[in-house]
Amino acid sequence: MSTGSAQPAGPANHNDARHTAWLKTADIAYLGIPFVLALYCLGIIHYVLGLANVVLLFAVFPLVVLPVIAAALAFFVLLTARILVTGPPSGQTRRRLLLHWVAVTVGLVLFFGAFFVRVTSDPYIMLAHGFRTSMRLRADVPAIQAWLETLDPNGYWWEHGFSTCIPVSRSDQPRAIAHLRPKYVAVAWDDAGRANVRMMWGGGFIGHWGLVVGHRDMEIPETELPGRRVNAQGARRSELAMYGECRLPLAPGAYVWSDLE
Repeated sequence: MSTGSAQPAGPANHNDARHTAWLKTADIAYLGIPFVLALYCLGIIHYVLGLANVVLLFAVFPLVVLPVIAAALAFFVLLTARILVTGPPSGQTRRRLLLHWVAVTVGLVLFFGAFFVRVTSDPYIMLAHGFRTSMRLRADVPAIQAWLETLDPNGYWWEHGFSTCIPVSRSDQPRAIAHLRPKYVAVAWDDAGRANVRMMWGGGFIGHWGLVVGHRDMEIPETELPGRRVNAQGARRSELAMYGECRLPLAPGAYVWSDLE
């Protein structure tokens, strides 16, 4: 006689639940690959890194992106081999397999397109845009310019009209600069004897970026692309440069910069 009560779930039901959970996890992993690589190739990740301006995040960044790229290459090989050798299965499994293959392929096309075809945003330029947003919120440019006006060029090395960068220790930095916590600060003078200060963050394999502040009428130099060098007057020099520098105006007499490779 049937009691009508629910029967406890058997091993088959537990296996089905685990299989469903595994499929959902696989969907997230495969579809997450093009999402992460798209954020990288569109420069969004570098924009956020520049906005945060935390060097530790730049050190952690390769530990996230490189495994994603390695996983994408491995998944692409495995999925392609399964489709070509065994043939795609039928039904829902076939649709899921093809969806995973398309997702991984799109992610790889975006990534390699960023490096070899340059169809996506330059990450270092996006870093400069993010850093400029950060400096708009944090940097007091008028206060830095007021400090520059108090500096006496006769107290620094000056010879033949060429400017010489003089490092400024943290104890000698005004509050407007010290609170930004740059890694390196140097003061220089132009041919007219007007001071400017160059601040730098970053270093090593993560690259460099920074802020330059001078007098309000200081000309903002053009961006220098890798492979060619442009001086402050816009005249192209003859030598080639392995690295360039992106420059974005921040305020009158101030601009942010970032290395270009």
